Amino acid sequence: MGGMCDQTIKTRAFKAYRQGDLSTAEQLYTELAHSTPTDPEPLFYLGQLCHQTGRTAESVEWLQKALSLAPRSLPILQLLVRVYDESGNARKALTVLDHYLAQRPNDAMMLNVKGKQLFQLGRIPAAEQAFQQAAEHSTNAGMFHDLGLCRQLQGNLAGAADAYQKALQFGDDNSKTPLWLAQCLRAMGQTGDYYQAVTTAAKAMPNDIDLLIEAQSARRYVCDWDTFEQHQPHLLTALSGILQTKAEQDIPPGILNYLGVSEDIVVAFARRYAAQL
Repeated sequence: MGGMCDQTIKTRAFKAYRQGDLSTAEQLYTELAHSTPTDPEPLFYLGQLCHQTGRTAESVEWLQKALSLAPRSLPILQLLVRVYDESGNARKALTVLDHYLAQRPNDAMMLNVKGKQLFQLGRIPAAEQAFQQAAEHSTNAGMFHDLGLCRQLQGNLAGAADAYQKALQFGDDNSKTPLWLAQCLRAMGQTGDYYQAVTTAAKAMPNDIDLLIEAQSARRYVCDWDTFEQHQPHLLTALSGILQTKAEQDIPPGILNYLGVSEDIVVAFARRYAAQL
């Protein structure tokens, strides 16, 4: 590169990065890291490049060096959180998150990431608090889904149902959300709401086996025999289809017995279920 000034190298490096020429970008940013050791920008991009190419340890090393030069840099903190998160290092992700959130305490996305790290560590009450804070500053459906799950796991069924309902209002397309909402309503004895919630969801997602089973259970529970018989062939077809694949399905055979499914199908699912225990 000879006497090429650092700014020119930086311009070339960024252009190569944007154009997807990662090898050239890394070479140029490495040169800058040595020629301008007090500039955090080349270190940040080297961390980004290593992260993009699956070199987690190198990415962390570069980002930590960048952070030592710019300890309040939000982009560096964000990227370091992402690297730790994607590599499964929840404890270190939380440490960096605390530094980030000290500057941006109402950042809903990062609060949600914090909740996920806490959840991974089994710290459910703390995760709920983080998800609650995230939900207060966002209409992201997934955040309300996560909040509902934390509440449900702690036995707060009414709170969980409220969170799941908000998730659905904001367009959540996770099939577990209406399923878990229905199960909360059933456990609270709200039979009518339970029936309405799960049968509506099963109609909207007719290929989801868990919703189909729960909807048939609801129809049987309220003795809606006509509708139960009307939907039973669809359920049997779906169950038979699953047995023809190698896909794992955690379907306890007891519920199939309750729904009047034929003995051969119950036995087949019992064998599958036993193999997963």
